[in-house]
Amino acid sequence: MRTVDIVVAGLFAPAYVTAVGLADLYAQIPLRIALGLGTGAIALSSQDTGRSDTKTRDRAITQAFLVGFLAGLPLIAGSLLFSEFLIAILGAKREVVRLGASYLTLVFAAAPMCIVGLIGARSLQGTGDTVTPMIVNGGANFCNAAATVLLALSIGPLPRMGIVGIGFAKLLASVTRAADEFLIWGSKEFDLIELLDRYCRTSSIMPRKKNPRTITTVQRDSNDMIGEVMQQFTTTKNVSGSVGLSMSVLD
Repeated sequence: MRTVDIVVAGLFAPAYVTAVGLADLYAQIPLRIALGLGTGAIALSSQDTGRSDTKTRDRAITQAFLVGFLAGLPLIAGSLLFSEFLIAILGAKREVVRLGASYLTLVFAAAPMCIVGLIGARSLQGTGDTVTPMIVNGGANFCNAAATVLLALSIGPLPRMGIVGIGFAKLLASVTRAADEFLIWGSKEFDLIELLDRYCRTSSIMPRKKNPRTITTVQRDSNDMIGEVMQQFTTTKNVSGSVGLSMSVLD
């Protein structure tokens, strides 16, 4: 996803590329946290799955989720307070500091969901399922790339958000990925986690079935936003194609 960010940033000015590059140095922090916790999660998940100790496995994965989410919260606070300082100490000019701080704030805002998402993918891999994490990650990357292009470059009636659009697309993709994975983890097929009753509600047609209302709401809202972005892209593409066809007929 960083490749798309750099390419789109290059369409604006060199300062945008520099800002994304400098902010990405700090964006490695949540990634390294996620990789560390994910390594432990996949080891425990595979070990407990192999000996059919699902109770211990689920407890270990839940603890990894909690630790990862809590580890991401200080990054949000730090970015809100010190994002400009973190870019400035790298010797950047004022314009680069302003752009980099905006991008870094949004990247760190997605840190808890990014960490949890990567831990979940590693946990599923530990159970022997490598296909599901690949599909979820691929879908999130596609959504991030599409939203980055549309929001940053103002395709159609969408506002021209610039570097804020690049960072917001990353935030949107991270939230969508984490919400999708939460639903997968709590499904009957995997049963890795169990959400508390206050975050769920019973099914209207199956009273014994517990639906994760909170996670479903987050997934719905993020998917609606992605759907709106893709709808604007399709509309713009169709309109531009129709205009081109009309001009060719006139010629």
